[in-house]
Amino acid sequence: IDPAMHGKLTVEIAADEVSDEEQARSILSAERPCLVLTTSHADAERLGALLKGAVVREKGEALVDAVARCQPDGILVAAGAWSGLDSPALRWRTVVVPKAPYGAPTEIDGQQITQYIDSKVTAIRRINQGLHRGLRTQDAVCRLLLLDPRFNRPELAAAIPVRFSTSVRTFDEGQRKEVLSDELKRNTALKLAALRRDQYRCQWAGCAVDQRHMLQVHHTRPLNEGERPSKLADVITYCANHHLEAHHLMKQAN
Repeated sequence: IDPAMHGKLTVEIAADEVSDEEQARSILSAERPCLVLTTSHADAERLGALLKGAVVREKGEALVDAVARCQPDGILVAAGAWSGLDSPALRWRTVVVPKAPYGAPTEIDGQQITQYIDSKVTAIRRINQGLHRGLRTQDAVCRLLLLDPRFNRPELAAAIPVRFSTSVRTFDEGQRKEVLSDELKRNTALKLAALRRDQYRCQWAGCAVDQRHMLQVHHTRPLNEGERPSKLADVITYCANHHLEAHHLMKQAN
């Protein structure tokens, strides 16, 4: 059952690779109770070793028993807990997925019988199931923390229900990073969310461009003003031509 409105969810996606230590710091600073969903018991044990006081589901342990060991202000690291985890006593305020949950290939008699599309479908299902661990009641408030930059891929972003694409979500942008030159760092997750919200069509009055390769995301507050969190409401989808026109008008206004 997936009601039209069932709780509030914010989503944060890593833009770059995140080390185990960085993942641990993000989890320790997250609001609790916090549920960490891993793709294997080995991953759960490795990450759990960096999380002082966290409960790590043991191999062969029933989910209900692992939950019973977790305190209301605690952290539970659990492998294979994408579904079947209802915990009336604990309302997860943060759900963390450290690694994109692609399914492992299936082999029969030494021959691989599954394809990438099967693995992708498995990942989408697991992500959708995982985020709903934190949306068990209508008044639930949950933060979904996706710590693998592969979550920025369009096929995995599609696992997030459309109704949450217009939620107030912040993405860290505008940082400076050294490449061959100094450039403003942008967040792919914010762009994907804006394109989905705007139905992949230029929002300039009278423009009907809907070819994805011609669409860009315009910041109503220029990123060169400095590092800051950006909200979905701060951006809008324009075609390349009208994006340039928007910047031209902004310069004239200043």
